[in-house]
Amino acid sequence: MKKIMVLVLFGVFAVFFSQCSRKAEVNSKNILVRVADREITVDEFIRRAEYTIRPRYARGNTNIDKKIIFNSLVAEKMLALEAGDDNELANNVRFQRYIRGRQEQAMRQWLYYQEGVKKVKLDTSEIKRVYSVAGRVYRVQYLSFFNKANADSIILVLKDRNISVEQLIKETGSKARAPEREVKFDSPEVDQIHKALYSEKLSKGDLIGPVKIDAHYYMILQIKGWTNRAALSDRDIRQRVRDVKARLTQIKATEIYARFASELMRGKRLDFNPRTFKKMVDFLKPIYFKNEKEKENKFLDNVFDRKREIADSSDYESKYQKLKKSEFFKYDGKVYTVEEFMTELEKHPLIFRRRDFSAKEFPEQLRLSVADLLRDRELTKVAYDRGYDRIPSVRQYVRMWRDALIAQYQTEKILKRRGVQISDSMNVVNTVKNYLDPYVAALREKYKDQIEVNISAYDSIKLTRIDMFAWQTNVPFPIIVPFFPRVTMYHRLDYGKKMKLNN
Repeated sequence: MKKIMVLVLFGVFAVFFSQCSRKAEVNSKNILVRVADREITVDEFIRRAEYTIRPRYARGNTNIDKKIIFNSLVAEKMLALEAGDDNELANNVRFQRYIRGRQEQAMRQWLYYQEGVKKVKLDTSEIKRVYSVAGRVYRVQYLSFFNKANADSIILVLKDRNISVEQLIKETGSKARAPEREVKFDSPEVDQIHKALYSEKLSKGDLIGPVKIDAHYYMILQIKGWTNRAALSDRDIRQRVRDVKARLTQIKATEIYARFASELMRGKRLDFNPRTFKKMVDFLKPIYFKNEKEKENKFLDNVFDRKREIADSSDYESKYQKLKKSEFFKYDGKVYTVEEFMTELEKHPLIFRRRDFSAKEFPEQLRLSVADLLRDRELTKVAYDRGYDRIPSVRQYVRMWRDALIAQYQTEKILKRRGVQISDSMNVVNTVKNYLDPYVAALREKYKDQIEVNISAYDSIKLTRIDMFAWQTNVPFPIIVPFFPRVTMYHRLDYGKKMKLNN
């Protein structure tokens, strides 16, 4: 089986607004194709091709693959146009909230750029210091604590007695080994851990911590050893410098932005209704707290667009009906019911500060995630006040997601009329070839006079052969781009007209 590369992108701005750092406009030379009133930019094309799993008939980096990708994205726009703005999905309230949530996430990312990234000033000496250790791959053992006092007492014991984490565990009589993991410069670690490991040169046996991860979680780390990945060529050196600058910028921007958000939340109070909160813990835990196998299945469902029935959906609905009018919490003087909260989740799914925590910790993590949701609401208000919903790159992002989902709706409607299901991936090629390609061919004929192609931009695009799935961290909607549209295998560019570019 071909290996899939999983790309976790930390710098939210770098992913979303890669071409908009100097101004909030969509550069006309960056527009790859216009389909009636819809546009696809070069950056969008690359992300749609590289940040998700392409079907096997378009997985390579040849010119034929490139044409199939181009035709697939154009077909997606045409399908969305055919569905129109007054279709069942577009009129669905939950769909509207989802799209609104995507828009507001993009607005907050633009706010993050303005209030975080733009205010970062990197120091040359710091860049050199971090560069000197950026090639290290650390092997670390660690201990976790749920209060600072315990963490402080253990670090004192380790230092005073000059013993290792492993020795301390053995002295307790436990046969368990201290948890151990490998950490690289680009590993998906929280900023606090990354700073602790990559701010200065460390030696084997060094103790680090306690490192504060969040209000009730601390870690002690010990260096078991390390290897070095040297950057030898000029290209590798330049790339490492870029990586160091990007990660330092992200860490500093996040710190600056956190202070901005903290100031925004000053004086605001959140109080949970104890009885309702306990019931909500029981209600939400099966949805949000999953074991490793369930998390893996959910990830694969997202990657391969697999559908699953919600277990015990009737029981879920029954519990919700009993709870929905209950007071859940009071925030800034306003009472919020369970129903209002659950409606808000359709725009902003909960984000948990830690990826791994025990069932016993779920209530505290739920409190923190609700507080973060309310913080994001305040940040969103600032973004609306500044008009960030009108930023062209934000609107382009929202249009991409809306068109992709409406095109998928239109595709399923076409297939349903023919009694065909596309859910079985083994039949994708036959389904596209026999049912969708003829339909898309008719659309190309219909819209050919409304399609303009930027030929020079198209020729400049280079693809890879890597199967990659990318997502962001610490955002309500982590998947960066919609799934690749499996609607055509057509591999010629013999339609549309050449785009006239503005100088």
